[in-house]
Amino acid sequence: MLQKINIRGYVKKLNIEHKDFLVEPFDKDPAATIEDAIEELSAHFEGIKIGSTTVHGFLKVDMNFIFKRATFHAEKRNNEENVEERYKWATEIVNSGVNFLRNCIVIDESGFHVNLKRTGAWGLKGKTSVIEVENSQSVSHTILGSISVYGVIHTSVRMPNLLTSQLVSVSVDKKKERLISG
Repeated sequence: MLQKINIRGYVKKLNIEHKDFLVEPFDKDPAATIEDAIEELSAHFEGIKIGSTTVHGFLKVDMNFIFKRATFHAEKRNNEENVEERYKWATEIVNSGVNFLRNCIVIDESGFHVNLKRTGAWGLKGKTSVIEVENSQSVSHTILGSISVYGVIHTSVRMPNLLTSQLVSVSVDKKKERLISG
C-alpha cells in the first residue's frame, strides 16, 4: 500500500524551462531590469505570479548571473571590416621595425558618452557584460593625451562650441520658457 507523503518547505516557482527562456532576453539586452524579466515571463508563461525577489534570487543562484558594471562598445567596433583593417595596420607596424621603447608617442582620445545608459548589466559570473551602443552625433567633450615610455607628454580638453543657431526655444509650461541645445 502506497502512502501519500506531504512535501514540506519552499516549492520553487521557476525551473529549468524558465531558465532557458530567460537566457535570450539577457543576451539581447544585458542592461534589462528584473521588472523586464518579470514582464517577459508573465507574457510567455500563463498564470505565473512571481515577484522581483524571486526573479533576483533565480538569476543569481540558479542561472549563475551577477549584476556588475557594464562595458560599452560601439556597434561598429567589432565588425569584420574594422577587425581586418586593424589587423592590416598592426601587421604593417610590426613589419616596419618600429621600436616602441625608443621612438614612439601614443596619442589617445577619450570622449564623454552622451547616451545615458544603465552602467550595470546582468551577465554570467566571470564574463564581461558588453552593451553595444550606436555612435551619436550629439555634442561631446573630448580629452586628448599623448604618452611615451617616459611618461605623459601632453593632455588637453576639447570643449564643444555651442553656436546661438543651435539654441532652440522650448516651452516648459505657460509661464516659463528656457533655451536648450538642439
